[in-house]
Amino acid sequence: MSVYGVLMYADGLVQPVMYGMVDSLQPAIGYNWGAGKKSRVWAIEKCAVPAALAVCIISFLVLSFMPQFVVGIFVGSSQTELIAMTLPALAIFSYAYLTRWISFTVQSLMLAIEKPRYAAMISLSTAFIFPLILLFLLQGFGLNGIWFNFAGSNILAAIMAVIIMAREWKSLRSQPSGKAPSPSSGPQE
Repeated sequence: MSVYGVLMYADGLVQPVMYGMVDSLQPAIGYNWGAGKKSRVWAIEKCAVPAALAVCIISFLVLSFMPQFVVGIFVGSSQTELIAMTLPALAIFSYAYLTRWISFTVQSLMLAIEKPRYAAMISLSTAFIFPLILLFLLQGFGLNGIWFNFAGSNILAAIMAVIIMAREWKSLRSQPSGKAPSPSSGPQE
């Protein structure tokens, strides 16, 4: 439990930055989407995606190559057994950040452009469905299975987000600029 706590504390330093970046852009994306100014929506996304990717890569590098530093923030140097258990867990956990940015940005975009079902699918799958499935599939790995669960859930969420974007891309790009999508253009997701 203590190891898990350290991982969640470390994640608690990164996740708010990620959510803050991508979610704070929702009003601008939503406004421009509603006004039919798709070029502005894509310009905002062209800033949000690299920023989210940069935060995730930096997080991965820090957690992977400086785990002693990160663990030292949350665990006293006298707790050598806890440190020894946390270092490999943190290294495994860090891989979650390689794909986490994908689901974060797609989920936020889907909320902003009035496709809340897709955003909810990504959110529920990342937080509940994928971790639960992987918990059973990875139980043969012991404690490492729990740490692999984070990365696995984020990989699956990224795949789901890419599938959603691929499915919606043509319709998102084909809506005329300067005009809001009409309510009769099909069901809203």
